[in-house]
Amino acid sequence: MHLAGRQSRTECNATVAKLTAAGIRAKADLRENYTPGWRFNHWELKGVPIRLELGPRDVAAGTVVACRRDTLAKETLPLGTVVDAVKTLLDNIHNSMLAKATKERDEHLKVRCGRCP
Repeated sequence: MHLAGRQSRTECNATVAKLTAAGIRAKADLRENYTPGWRFNHWELKGVPIRLELGPRDVAAGTVVACRRDTLAKETLPLGTVVDAVKTLLDNIHNSMLAKATKERDEHLKVRCGRCP
């Protein structure tokens, strides 16, 4: 593993520790025997709402890429404020999913009277 890869792993583990300390469940997928696409799909199938991508270029820039599962949008977040940004993203995801589910439920509700067949 090259030096940039070690720095990425160190920063990744530090970010996971920050998120965990803030009460956010986080896990680092550092497996090298799978491609990134396979790992992304693996976690999407598990229902993980946010995927954080952190590579050597991101570490050098002091950023992390956050991918939302509900809208498939990607955002670049500064590493220094990643905990607050992830909390905000999780709240936004919760609110948008709840609004979508409520809208779909309301569209499919039918009001029936007691005497109707």
